[in-house]
Amino acid sequence: MASLNQINIIGNVTREPETRNVGNGTVTQFSVAVNEGSGDRKKTTFFDCDAWDQKSAFVSQYVGKGALVFISGRVVIDEYTGTDGQKRKSFKIRAYDVQLLHSRDGAAQPQGGYQQQGAPQQYGQQYPQNTQQVVAQVREQFGADIPF
Repeated sequence: MASLNQINIIGNVTREPETRNVGNGTVTQFSVAVNEGSGDRKKTTFFDCDAWDQKSAFVSQYVGKGALVFISGRVVIDEYTGTDGQKRKSFKIRAYDVQLLHSRDGAAQPQGGYQQQGAPQQYGQQYPQNTQQVVAQVREQFGADIPF
């Protein structure tokens, strides 16, 4: 039986991305706020994200706090024991595609963002090779004024 673990979000980066070396690679961690609804029904969901190696370099160079980004990736669950001895889980997005839709400070923007070549196949999962089509559809539907 096939399975799928994929998530796509569009939102604003809530803090400056943090990059660090891990083993033979690099990881950049950042958080994205996704707004839903409006007025009294407005709800914001925060997603912790990480990007590795080439994606990490792209995020650390072009993405900053306040930037509007499209993220495509998979949900990763980390299990750990808290200081109180209780087992806990945290959820985050492992980004396979990062598209910079709008930079808050108007800094130089790359054309198209970074996308992993040959997206991973694991346990029957297949990730899209080109999510630029999704971004183009969102831009076409909402224009420059994306409603969140």
